[in-house]
Amino acid sequence: MNSTLNIARLTDLLESLHQITHLIISLYDTHGTEIYVCQARSPFCELIRCLPQGRQRCIASDQRTI
Repeated sequence: MNSTLNIARLTDLLESLHQITHLIISLYDTHGTEIYVCQARSPFCELIRCLPQGRQRCIASDQRTI
């Protein structure tokens, strides 16, 4: 069994899932670092992330969740 992660194939799959469900999908590594996000974030998330402090808090929240 090949355990190598094919990022391109996974990205295509997640984009398709987003188009079908309209869910905002993101993927994180084991350290809480975002490695993929579908092309559309929610307007609320974009508003928070437009300021450096908001972006840092969002990242910190993601990392605590992992």
